[in-house]
Amino acid sequence: MATFDATLHIQAFESMERGLKTVYTVIANDEYSMISSGDRLEFGSYGSITVGTVRRYPDLESLATAEGWRNVVPEADTEAVSYTHLTLPTSDLV
Repeated sequence: MATFDATLHIQAFESMERGLKTVYTVIANDEYSMISSGDRLEFGSYGSITVGTVRRYPDLESLATAEGWRNVVPEADTEAVSYTHLTLPTSDLV
């Protein structure tokens, strides 16, 4: 098992702790391309999570369709709003 330092997004981390956010996404860049089930994402002194299932998507729409936008961005009121929260560089997502 490997450990990766991850960028802390407090609202996302707190949503995961409360069970509202069930999908955490990262760009599949060189740093995260080798991530697998059982690895850990460390968020500094705030805490860490253990990686469950790893799925890769070619774009944000595929991610939101497969995982359900509420699982990815639970704080969004509508699906349209969730896509504004999901604005990331175009690259494979993990």
